[in-house]
Amino acid sequence: MNVNKSIAEISADTRLLYQRLLKLRYDEVVTYDELSRILGRDVRKSSRSNLTSARKMAIQDGIVTDAVRKVGIKRLTDERTVECTGTVMRKRIRRACHRSAHRLTAVRFDNLSDNLKQIHNAELSQLGALAEFSKDKVTKRIRSMVGSAENEQLAIAQTLDAWKSE
Repeated sequence: MNVNKSIAEISADTRLLYQRLLKLRYDEVVTYDELSRILGRDVRKSSRSNLTSARKMAIQDGIVTDAVRKVGIKRLTDERTVECTGTVMRKRIRRACHRSAHRLTAVRFDNLSDNLKQIHNAELSQLGALAEFSKDKVTKRIRSMVGSAENEQLAIAQTLDAWKSE
């Protein structure tokens, strides 16, 4: 349940959607039409924020969902959550880093103040590092290190060492 708000503070619409999500079985899809009928209005439009809040609340109860394009919301199995969540987010982060770096390189650098030049270069450096760190080969290297770490995630310093040992 949402740790920031009590049940009474959560909107009635969010609560109704959340209650429906709690009933989802693994791999079950609840359609947008069904969710919209629950609220009496389209969850893809005016009630999108309610659905987003309900999905976030459900995560706290161990119910991870994903959108099925133009269909509805599907409850993921634990296995599917592990298989796709990290990979999907890493790839999204990598693409976002590339897009942002591309935008930054479009500025007229010589026209920037010294302070903005410093910010520009720092941001480009960090975006480049994030993009490199998000590569599949780095994940494989980290995974091999975790495999010998008794089922525990690595500390940040150890994770960075995996990246350096290219």
